[in-house]
Amino acid sequence: MVELHTNRGLFYATKDGNYFLQARIFNIKDAIIDETENTLRKIRIDGLKNFDESTIDFISDSQEYLLYVFTDVTCGACRSFHKKMAMIQEAGISVKYLSFPREGLNGSVYQNAVSIWCSDNPKDAITKAKDGKKVAAIQCENRVREQYLFGRSIGVNATPTIILPNGSLQEGYPPINMLLNILEEQR
Repeated sequence: MVELHTNRGLFYATKDGNYFLQARIFNIKDAIIDETENTLRKIRIDGLKNFDESTIDFISDSQEYLLYVFTDVTCGACRSFHKKMAMIQEAGISVKYLSFPREGLNGSVYQNAVSIWCSDNPKDAITKAKDGKKVAAIQCENRVREQYLFGRSIGVNATPTIILPNGSLQEGYPPINMLLNILEEQR
């Protein structure tokens, strides 16, 4: 079997190409190890580095943890997460937002994301949008499309989706105490 890394996710095929499948591969030799998840974690961590210059960053002054969060300003849980940003930062957690318009790459949600990422002050624009306020329509060269496609390729299906420091996914927004426990367990 060989791994196939595609823009639609991780797949497997036989070397002769006669069989192709989407599956989870487990190594059960000494323990049950999810080899697919291990590969995806590495792909996520390596791939996120390509977006460091195009994220919207909320950096903690006392950073202990750095999270990448796929977000959509129309998502209720994303708005709740953002409203607690000061508390998140006080807990030593920095956040780098990536765009994941839940409607896909067509429509008003995508266009709104582009306007946020293209604004003169993306931090203010995303905060304004997550408060339900309108953001001025702007176009520019941006990475919203690439962020969305990368998210799809690494298993992001909903927002918010948090990429933890070890590359694993956390869907939804857990309370800050629970999030800190998850992060502490990964140290």
